[in-house]
Amino acid sequence: MRGLLVAIMLALVGCEPLAGIERRPDCEVGSSRCAGFTGREICTEEGVRAEVCGSGTPVCVDGACQACAPGRVQCEAGAALRCSADGRTLLEERCPYFSASDEGRTKIAPGSRPTAECTPSGTCPRTCRPFETACSSDVELVRCSSDGATQTVESCVWCARGRCVNPKVTALAAGVGHTCALLAPDPIVGTTKVHCWGSNVGGQFAAGATDLRPRPAPVAGSQGATKVVVSSSATCLAGLETNDAEFFGSSRFPCLPRPYVVDKPLATPFVVRDIAVAADAACWLRSTNRNMRCYGTGWPPETPFVPFVTGVAAIERLVGGYGHICAQTTSKHWACFGHNDWGQAANLPAKFVTDPSVVEGSAGAELAVGGEHTCGIFPPGEVRCWGNNAAGQLGVPPTELESTRTPRPLVGLTGVVAIGAGERHSCAVLSSGGLVCWGANEAGQLGADAVGTTLLPQVVKGLDGVVSVAPGGRHTCALLRDGTVRCFGANDMGQLGTGDFDDRKTPSEVVW
Repeated sequence: MRGLLVAIMLALVGCEPLAGIERRPDCEVGSSRCAGFTGREICTEEGVRAEVCGSGTPVCVDGACQACAPGRVQCEAGAALRCSADGRTLLEERCPYFSASDEGRTKIAPGSRPTAECTPSGTCPRTCRPFETACSSDVELVRCSSDGATQTVESCVWCARGRCVNPKVTALAAGVGHTCALLAPDPIVGTTKVHCWGSNVGGQFAAGATDLRPRPAPVAGSQGATKVVVSSSATCLAGLETNDAEFFGSSRFPCLPRPYVVDKPLATPFVVRDIAVAADAACWLRSTNRNMRCYGTGWPPETPFVPFVTGVAAIERLVGGYGHICAQTTSKHWACFGHNDWGQAANLPAKFVTDPSVVEGSAGAELAVGGEHTCGIFPPGEVRCWGNNAAGQLGVPPTELESTRTPRPLVGLTGVVAIGAGERHSCAVLSSGGLVCWGANEAGQLGADAVGTTLLPQVVKGLDGVVSVAPGGRHTCALLRDGTVRCFGANDMGQLGTGDFDDRKTPSEVVW
């Protein structure tokens, strides 16, 4: 009767029964019964309440939680529960699980618990064929032991059809001390992701860490990225959903590190369609329109972290470098802005250009932004460079040309299909699949034996089938047609991805 009155009162005041309480007609108030090996059900006036036995009294016997018999074993939910020597705790040994699908991937989802049942004696059954392998996730390989009784988990860059495979790279980006690669979609899951290597001392690609990584490491949260760009101190991704509130200062910020928070943000989510980053600024395009938004600290110099270019419309794509950024408009012309000490951004005397300035004759060109210079392939295939030429990065002896604010042709360089600009050197991919570089070579970043400055484009030996190039600070990485990567030059921070810190004057394959 009292239970009925309580239920009526709860209904009158609009309250719901407490979570975990179930009403049952056969419940005798004050009674309890076991629910499995480690839980019990207690009958109250409000209904049946479920309870898990705790430490000290870990098991249920005759409806009461109590200590267990030392050494006792019970199977429950795919695990062998073994009582400790003092009877106060249960030790869980989860049975392995192995069930390969036709594609070689296990049926369990990454991070989920296995469901294979242990035997009544508390031992795990043989659940896999000896030496069989399968993928438990896109980065984990499960290997069955020789007797079929146990399994081990190995980490992979990609796991596909029951084996670890080297990924195929589709795009590269290089900074002063680190390099990043956009990987082709997982053969089974179908998502892209990004790996980086080299200097992470500022958290450039691994949040919460400050270290050097001489081999590729996955960038957390990069699944689904469509583009990766880097500066001397940051890594940014396009293709991910975010909003202006989260763009800086949150876990969904598509750039690392995350030091800033935007004032008065727009909270509507959007996908970052394209992005470019410089040493102290970033610009991006939304998927919803062609407007460009930018934020930067010191743009222009001595200003706080605020929007410096807003509402610029009709932008197709972006490229960035060490101190300036260029945007291609829907008319296919390029307009650049940012630091302009040597005319690398605009044919203007100003040392800093806030309003994008159109590059003369740039309609339909392909641009690459470097340290203090810019290079491009101008129709009908002519390479032109401008900006600082202190190291011959414009392809002209510094004694003949200190700098130029207008694009200057590189005489004799033809058949170029892709271009790249580093801190003080430049490279071009030829239609033959070869690679030529010029400019500073103090660490072998031109792939040439002679250390110093190379004023004219020199062929990088040992490379064939090159499709794109990413010159960095004092190193260069080339992407080959088969999806592999070769790097050369400085490696003091592991930026070559070879697993060590030794400089190389000849191209070496990245070690996954």
